[in-house]
Amino acid sequence: MQHVKIIVKGRVQGVSFRAFTLKSAKKHGIYGTVKNCSNGNVEIIASGTMQAMENFSHNCRKGPLFATVTELNTIELPNPGTLFTDFRIIDQ
Repeated sequence: MQHVKIIVKGRVQGVSFRAFTLKSAKKHGIYGTVKNCSNGNVEIIASGTMQAMENFSHNCRKGPLFATVTELNTIELPNPGTLFTDFRIIDQ
């Protein structure tokens, strides 16, 4: 199981990026969260198998129709003590 933080930069707020991410996560069996950041980025915390994470990451790099992803940074996280049981959008 892989556990990562993904920071997505570009035109990723106001274009349904979080909803797109939720749909993609459910499709690939990814658990975690997605939220908008105050600096205009989107932050994803995700857990899944290596193959599922590759597919999910590929989808995040493309984004929804009106998004423009300029950068996607993935940071490996240590195994969390508590595993996610679903994928959800965090509203702030």
